[in-house]
Parts: sequence; structure tokens; C-alpha cells
Amino acid sequence: MQPLKAIKKRARLVQQKLDQRLNLRGEFVSRATRPGDIFLVSYPKSGNTWVRFLLANLLWQDQLTVDFRSINALVPPVTVLHRHGQLPPPRLVKSHAPFQPTYPRTIYLLRDGRDTMVSYYHYELKRGTLPPETTLADYLRRTDHWPCPWATHVASWLDAGLPAGRLLLLRYETMKQDPAGVLQQMLDFIGLTATPAQIAQAVDNASFDAMRRLEAQSGGPRSMAHSGFIRRGQAGGWRDELGTAERDILKPQMNDMLIRLGYASDGAW
Repeated sequence: MQPLKAIKKRARLVQQKLDQRLNLRGEFVSRATRPGDIFLVSYPKSGNTWVRFLLANLLWQDQLTVDFRSINALVPPVTVLHRHGQLPPPRLVKSHAPFQPTYPRTIYLLRDGRDTMVSYYHYELKRGTLPPETTLADYLRRTDHWPCPWATHVASWLDAGLPAGRLLLLRYETMKQDPAGVLQQMLDFIGLTATPAQIAQAVDNASFDAMRRLEAQSGGPRSMAHSGFIRRGQAGGWRDELGTAERDILKPQMNDMLIRLGYASDGAW
């Protein structure tokens, strides 16, 4: 009979191999990708669902209701892209991938990493993927946030060297201030046109209040509808939730990137 220590070591090695295979082949890369696909990429809790609802409401507003039950069929995650070959081009695809050179064109959504991690904590706590006694400080100390640390994720796309025709960088905070203007930017990048009235309707249908109502009414996938997916959506809300201890944890992780992006001028936050 094998010693328990040897069994655990073998299990770790098997898991490492599975993780490597997942990262290389399965989770973020799909053989079903087409040259005209547009990937909507962000770190988790950075506004990806909002972008999906905005675009889906514009493309499908006269044909069907866009809600938490239909969104994954209209703008599918890359993990299930192979099931959606019937979608007309250009297909819009959701992903939380660090830089992937196989993505034909990408809209990358940035959000202040401090807001992102606070939102991520509340999301995981609500889903039950964290022990209920986990504090925000406990969560921020972890080194296994999926899919990688926030600053690493952002840097992978900023430093990829993609030409303007393949990458559009947007900010969550700008979307909050001018959703219609940002939606127009996305349409220009994708190569689609819409009237001001159509854009205004899509923005209204995908507003924070509208999405909260849809979440309550239509339900949807467990990962969304049963986890309080739409929470506050504030820009700068981290100031209310990060105390000195939490800020001291985050600064070594992301301060350089926050400064690079203009979210901070120095480490005095």
C-alpha cells in the first residue's frame, strides 16, 4: 500500500498536468474560432457582462428578449463556442483570458483593479465558493485568483503589441460616464452601424437597474442568477471598503499598474 505522502504527491503532479493541458488547449482557446470573431475580454468583475448585454441588445433588440437566460447563447463564452456555429458573423465571444494570440480581434475592458478585486470578493462570497468567514483581507492575500493576478492579466494585453485593428482598449469608468459613446466605439471597431435611437435603446435595456430587474425576473445560469451577479457597479467604490490593512495588501500587487493606467499617481491611496 502506497504511503499517503506519495499518493498526495502523485495527485499534485496529475493536477499540474491537467492544469497545463487546460491552459494550453481547453479553457481559453477554441478550435471553433473563426477569422471574423470578436472576443470580449476582461478580468472577472470588470464589466464583461455589461458589454455583452449592450451589444446583444443592439444586435437582437427587434428579434428577442436579451436576459440572463439568453445571453450565453447570443454572446457565448469561449468554452462553449463550438456549440454556437449557427450564430451569424460577426460572432461575439466572451472570455476572461490573459493574452491569446489566436483571438482574431479583441475588445479588452479595463477596470480599476481595486474595484475589481472588491467586486470579485463579494461575488465569490455570494456564490459560496469561499468559506463564509473569509474576510476581504483574507481574500486579497490569496495568490490563486482565477485566471491570474489582475496586474498580470492587464499587462498581458497591454504589452502584446497588437495593432489598432486587432485590439480596442476600453475603460469601465468611461462606460459609466458615457455608455452610448463607448457602444459607438465598439460598433466602429466591429464594423457595424446603428442609429442614435437604436444605441439609446440598447443603453437603456442594459442599464444597471434594468439588469438588476432581469436578474430577479428571468433568473438564468446558476453562476449568474443565483449569486447576486449584478451588485453595485460603482466606480471608485473601493474607497468605502478597503481599509489600511487591505490597501497595504494590494499595493505590492498592483500599484505599478494602477499608476501606469492613471488610476493612481503614487502609492498614497
